[in-house]
Amino acid sequence: MVYFMSISSALAILNSVFFSAYLLQPRKRSLANLLLAFLLLALALRIFKSLTSVVFVDTSSFLLALGLGSMGTIGPMLYFYVLSFLQINRFKVSFIHFVLPVGMTLVAFSRNQLVIYLFYVAIIFQILIYIVMAIHIFKQRRHSYNRDRASWVRVVIGAVLAIWVTMLMQLIFDNSETYMATSIVAASLIYVLGFVGFNNAKLFSANGGIVDYHVYREISDKFHELLGTERIHRTQRITISEVAKQMEIPAYMISKSINAIDGKTFPEIIKEYRMKDIKQNLRDPANRFVSIDALAFETGFTSISKFYKLFRKETGLTPDQFRRLNP
Repeated sequence: MVYFMSISSALAILNSVFFSAYLLQPRKRSLANLLLAFLLLALALRIFKSLTSVVFVDTSSFLLALGLGSMGTIGPMLYFYVLSFLQINRFKVSFIHFVLPVGMTLVAFSRNQLVIYLFYVAIIFQILIYIVMAIHIFKQRRHSYNRDRASWVRVVIGAVLAIWVTMLMQLIFDNSETYMATSIVAASLIYVLGFVGFNNAKLFSANGGIVDYHVYREISDKFHELLGTERIHRTQRITISEVAKQMEIPAYMISKSINAIDGKTFPEIIKEYRMKDIKQNLRDPANRFVSIDALAFETGFTSISKFYKLFRKETGLTPDQFRRLNP
């Protein structure tokens, strides 16, 4: 089993190095590709550390520090990669995220097993926290991107999560058999990343093959301007296709822009504007003797029962109660 582990780990390390070199080419230079390359190298070094721990009785302090230190960067690298790949604006790669790996690197040279163990446990928890954060960010933005991009993020997060499980197993069952089995699993996951990545090479172009964030912002602003000035939300049964024709922009781009900028869907935005209008109308003294149903139809609602249900859900009041409380 040691022989099989050595071969699979060595191939996985070579695969990571090759993939990283591919991502670091000048024509593919981008922050997302740089972060992914470093993530792959960190995973490779962690596997290398496990390999040397099993094959060699006594691993040098330098290799131990390199392997454990790189392990601590896996969580932050994954998180920042997801932020960059999904083009989340206004994030900064701060040194504070790498305090634990630096501490682990320094402690590894001391050979103090208790302190190393405590740092190892802390890093295990740190990686899990960053994985959860990456999943949260992805779930918020997943509808803004095509299936290939969403699938790739799932693969990366899933692979790192599975490798994290192997690290946890090594912590719980500290023996050579566990190290060998989990290292083989981790190596296999590196192969999966390489296979899926090279079959989706377009994802690693300099701009990531996606529309720039500012384009989404421009489309979203134009859409909201149309809602504010022409009140298109008052058109009953308005569809995104009709809005797309008016804006002369593909419907899918409007949908993606709304989701990326507002974090909402087209129907949710339409309902939001309609609710804003109906509240203003109910507050307006000029509408005191206008029926609520008539105001609802004028605002764009087609089903009075659904309107009443939505209004009560949002305000906790019936439209009539709202009108009486806002004379």
